[in-house]
Amino acid sequence: MTENHLTTDQIQSLFAFVKSKYVRYIDVQYELVDHLATAIEDEMQKDSKLSFEAALSKVYARFPITGFYQFYCIKSRQFRQLLVAAILQFTHLPLLRPKFSSRY
Repeated sequence: MTENHLTTDQIQSLFAFVKSKYVRYIDVQYELVDHLATAIEDEMQKDSKLSFEAALSKVYARFPITGFYQFYCIKSRQFRQLLVAAILQFTHLPLLRPKFSSRY
């Protein structure tokens, strides 16, 4: 079997495809494009006569009826958790400890 690598134009069309499915966060777009590209290359390696568009349709059909929505929600939740943790890390007030006098 020969190795099939996607062209730059095909990768760009994957980004356009992902954006057309209302995925707005760039890090989520990159993860989805990477996942799709790997799966498409695998499909094209299994069947050398399979076109890029047919392989994309076949791979996208594996996603649930909601498409990328579930993946998008998981990644959005993870992003929010990281953001909140970062904000809390940099905005917490220092602990104020009462000073006790040694004079009794």
